[in-house]
Amino acid sequence: MNGRVLTTLFGRMEEKLYLCILIVQKPMAQKLTTEEMHRMTVDEFRASEKLPLTVVLDNVRSQNNIGSVFRTADAFRVEHIALCGICSTPPHREIHKTALGAEESVEWSYAEDTVECVRELKGRGYRVYAVEQVKDSVKLGGPCLDTLLSQPQAAASSPNLGEQRNSKVLQQNPSGSSPKLGEVDARSADGGVCGLRVAIVLGNEIEGVQDEVLELCDGALEIPQYGTKHSLNVSCAAAIVIWELFKKLKIEN
Repeated sequence: MNGRVLTTLFGRMEEKLYLCILIVQKPMAQKLTTEEMHRMTVDEFRASEKLPLTVVLDNVRSQNNIGSVFRTADAFRVEHIALCGICSTPPHREIHKTALGAEESVEWSYAEDTVECVRELKGRGYRVYAVEQVKDSVKLGGPCLDTLLSQPQAAASSPNLGEQRNSKVLQQNPSGSSPKLGEVDARSADGGVCGLRVAIVLGNEIEGVQDEVLELCDGALEIPQYGTKHSLNVSCAAAIVIWELFKKLKIEN
């Protein structure tokens, strides 16, 4: 707003302009309260429909990375995490630091040998993909992923595999009702694409997915990258891939 004011300065009348600035501050966005987020309890989570996705961690060393994967898996209601090889298992102080309790809600199991874990999942009819940079990998975000997931689902090759599990596979049962490794959970979604059940394998922070495991996988998924590193932290990679598959496989809220 413009105006004029007359002031006396050293005995003379001078005319000055003044400018009045009116600042209107918009109200700040208010964060949602816990009640407004409608968070599930652990028991409600366990009883809810799950995304037909199993996450296999192949010799992931960092407990903080493992905890972060648990937290992402909780966010998108992933049905199962398989911890393999040198992976630490809950309860663990360092896992809890990043999982923030998600290790209590998400079902998990431990297997000494990732190869045996993947074989069992394939025997259960899961389609297993490594998250790795290899030749002929399928880039996330493109039409090839839709084509890949729309292919007919193969039938399980060994319906009794769960009863014939290698003794090295140790099942953890935090809720008292955890499914066996790779077992179809009746509470899980039927699969958003042709009843598809998917498992993804994420590898060690330095070595990636083992070559022996890659040979067993049905394919590889790759996150397109355009910088100087072409490398993401394993927990970050897990979050991106889980989100992309969540959009394809779908579950009801």
